[in-house]
Amino acid sequence: MDANATRMSEPTKLGARIARDVVEDVLLELRSLRGRVDRRGIVQSLEEALEALQAVESGRAEDQAQLDRLAGAREKCRTASDFIEGSDDSEASQRMVRRLRGAARSLDEAREAGLDQLVFRQGTAAPSELRGRAKEGLPKAEHFKVSAGLPHLFALERDVLRARVDTSVPSQFRFEDAARDAAEAEAMDEPAEVSRELSPEDAERPAFAADEPASTVDPVKRLVLLADQSATPSDLDEHMAFGLMGERAHIGRMVKCCFEEISATANLRRLDDTERFNWQWMKRTEARMTAGVDALMALGQPFFLASGRGAKSEGFDVLEAALDYGRDAFTADPGRAFARTFVLGCVAGEDTVRAAILALKQSPRYTHRAQTHALAMAPNPAIDEALVRLSNDEDRDLVVVALDALYGRGVADFAVLLPLTEHPDHDVKARAVRAMGVATQGSAAIEWLTEFIARETEDDLVVGGLEALSLLGAKAGLEHARDRLVDEVKAPGSLRTDVRIRMMQLLGVAGEREDWEILRANYGGEPGEALAMGFHGHPELIEALLEPLIEKVPRVMPGRQGLQEAAVALVRISGAPLYANPERPDRYEPTTEGMVWRAYFAEHRKRFEPGVRYRFGVPWSPLAPVDELAAEDVPVGTRRLAALELGMLLRERPVMLHDFAARQAEVLASQRASVTAELHGKGRRWRVGGWPDGDDSEA
Repeated sequence: MDANATRMSEPTKLGARIARDVVEDVLLELRSLRGRVDRRGIVQSLEEALEALQAVESGRAEDQAQLDRLAGAREKCRTASDFIEGSDDSEASQRMVRRLRGAARSLDEAREAGLDQLVFRQGTAAPSELRGRAKEGLPKAEHFKVSAGLPHLFALERDVLRARVDTSVPSQFRFEDAARDAAEAEAMDEPAEVSRELSPEDAERPAFAADEPASTVDPVKRLVLLADQSATPSDLDEHMAFGLMGERAHIGRMVKCCFEEISATANLRRLDDTERFNWQWMKRTEARMTAGVDALMALGQPFFLASGRGAKSEGFDVLEAALDYGRDAFTADPGRAFARTFVLGCVAGEDTVRAAILALKQSPRYTHRAQTHALAMAPNPAIDEALVRLSNDEDRDLVVVALDALYGRGVADFAVLLPLTEHPDHDVKARAVRAMGVATQGSAAIEWLTEFIARETEDDLVVGGLEALSLLGAKAGLEHARDRLVDEVKAPGSLRTDVRIRMMQLLGVAGEREDWEILRANYGGEPGEALAMGFHGHPELIEALLEPLIEKVPRVMPGRQGLQEAAVALVRISGAPLYANPERPDRYEPTTEGMVWRAYFAEHRKRFEPGVRYRFGVPWSPLAPVDELAAEDVPVGTRRLAALELGMLLRERPVMLHDFAARQAEVLASQRASVTAELHGKGRRWRVGGWPDGDDSEA
């Protein structure tokens, strides 16, 4: 039994997990209460309940303190429900009360079951084990390390990260100290003089620049001075008033620069189909991103200050700073959202992942894509389980984020995906089908996808299932794509254009030799069609691709992009060195001059044999997609098809195109070794110059 199954079999941990989800949901709903409700007591009770539940989840079942923690969390849930019930009688508040009281009852049951289990263990386990006390559930702090190509997972000496939920209401309903409000208003009108003493207000002031709003949680609360005992009070006053505040401001500026660097480099990782993937540039960009995280974590380590005669600081609270940075903007900022989520995901512990998910649930939809990439790239292994839980959320947008991030991480459990393939929302269903391509139980996924394709009536879901099968190394269902493309020729318009192109591309990378006729019949000059023909590599397709370039009145009349793709497809088959700029050879930017192409094939057409599959002028080899994925400046859309082709050939973990360049390089090196071993082995499955089907591959 694996660790997750063992943990879920323990009643205390299972009860804590269920209650924690309820408490987090209620925290997120507090904004719906009426404005006159004082939320401070409610939030405090729920945050304390979450801390107790976190300790239960991370502790050991045989620790008797678990029972006390469950009881404490139960009382906090009841206290919060009483607060809400006594303050508001709306339908929303009644729903919160019911959920919290249900959670309290569940914790009672979990406590009783845990007590029974403890009694049983006391009779069967060694006394020394029973006397062992569980440590609080944070990973043990490690020596500081730096990232090398991939982000390092940092374990810091820190407190549990508390829940951060925005429950703010209009200012006229806030329950705040009137004197403090008046003092703040006066300070805005008349700047206060710099005091030579460090007041309590100064001690609570955040370390960000003065033009940023103050946070309710102080990210520099850990900057506690351990002053030199030999220093005189006047010396300390001098250093504390000027030196400490200056260093705080400087540290705040450095922290802000680190977050801005992470945000900016995330925006530079443009991976749309039309973008070029440059390995060196991408590695440098990602190195800047991970260096920003490293610098933040370095500021979170203990260090000595210049002020206070070398006083020691415990370090900057980078996690609180990440939460502040993610929400401190005038408008929704995907870059800030990425930086917050990615930094939290680089720190070990379940509480950091939970904070990232809570922030996601409170963020605008416009930032979801950025946070999806951050969750897919961050190294914390607890993200996997958190995404599985998120996939069961009622909000379809959050379920989409969970499925996209699981797909991006290349780890999806078949049992988790299966029920989501019946989700009422079409986008959720489509993403669940796509994620089957990286399912850990590959054989079960192949069997299910084969049956799904046979019964599904929506063509876009069918082609998604076919692509997933290709990533899993299975060609089952391609006959369905052939039949649908043949029907499209007989009855044009029966397939949506985007679905037809995706089916053509599947036949291009995974089809058989005779599929060239289907591809030619479906060629209409739309972007993406010529790419499919180029990947198929049959010489008979050359004439169809040449027609729009050399004929005055061609049957196919593509636009400018279609002409460019036709020329690229011709280069992909023939390897013709006909570049738009001969001084800068680029196989993805060939000339579209018809006379040049006519002259080239008048001389070279005879060297292409009808029964041979070509890739860039030489017989196709299974190393061809590996070489193209490893090459510089390849369009991302082309890399996507090459990864699909390679996944179909190898039946190994596919290259995840949004992953770090360093990890892509590792996967490609492994796949190159696998292909090379297969080519030199006795039981070769492929023939150089052949198609991956029964007629052209060797047993």
